[in-house]
Amino acid sequence: MKKIFFVLLILLNLSCSLDDSNPNLTAYVEVLPIESVTMPEYFQVGQTYQIDLTYIRPTSCYFFQDIFYDVEGNTSKIAILNSVITTDNCSILDEEVEASFNFTASETGVHVFKFLREDEPAVNTGADGTYMTYEIEVVD
Repeated sequence: MKKIFFVLLILLNLSCSLDDSNPNLTAYVEVLPIESVTMPEYFQVGQTYQIDLTYIRPTSCYFFQDIFYDVEGNTSKIAILNSVITTDNCSILDEEVEASFNFTASETGVHVFKFLREDEPAVNTGADGTYMTYEIEVVD
C-alpha cells in the first residue's frame, strides 16, 4: 500500500501543470492531521460502518484528494491527503472539513485505528508520530 501511495505521489508531482498559460502553477500532495473522529462503540462481523473524520483546510489552495489508509494485521493507520495548488492567490481559511470512509469488519477481536494527529513525517517516513488511537471490539 505504501509503495502504491509513493508511486501515485511521484506521478502527481510529475504531471500537475494545471494551466498551460501558467507553467509555474503546479500542485503537490500534502498529508493533513485529523482533528476529530466519529466511531461506533463496536463493530459486528460482516457489517459496514461509516467512519467520519474532521480536518482543517488551511487555505483555499487545499483540496481534498483522498484518505490514506494503511492496514497491517488488525491495525489501520489513517490520514487525510490534500492536493495543494502552488499560487500566491490563496485565502487563509482554517475551516473544518469533513471526510469519511467505510470499514467492513471481517473477523472478531479488537481492531486498532490510528488517526494521524501530526503532520506528514509520520506517514512518509514510517515513524510512529502522534495518533488518536481507538481500539474497537469486533463481535459476531
